Amino acid sequence: MPLQARILLSLVSIAIIPLALFSIVAYSVSTNNLSAVERDALYSGTNSAKHALENIQTTLAATLTDYTQWDDLHRVAALDSPDNTWLTENFAPETPSSTYNNYNLELLGLWNAHQQLLYNTGLTDAMVTQLGTVVKESLAADKRPFGKF
Repeated sequence: MPLQARILLSLVSIAIIPLALFSIVAYSVSTNNLSAVERDALYSGTNSAKHALENIQTTLAATLTDYTQWDDLHRVAALDSPDNTWLTENFAPETPSSTYNNYNLELLGLWNAHQQLLYNTGLTDAMVTQLGTVVKESLAADKRPFGKF
């Protein structure tokens, strides 16, 4: 092989070998970085979905708890002397799972069919004073007993 060909081959190999090594290193670094970015995005998306499902579960649990109280509520409201323990457990602001807290209410009042106040919390008295005449007038005009529609 002539000297000129050897020099040309040497120059080409000197240029190609570092270029090939640089290509391999660049490919591995970029692949690792992209994998880390994809892993972080997947982790973030999974956490978002997890929090959304937990929120749905909490909301459903609060609503279902309220619906499970529905029959008992009518049973208690029908009594002339209600079960104060049940009312406190299910309506009091001090109870974390109460209807008052589940729906972020500012006032809550429970009357029976004889228009007797069984339980109240919040500014119910002021609301009864404001609405009392309106409710009584509408009931008198309707000629139907309270609670029977």
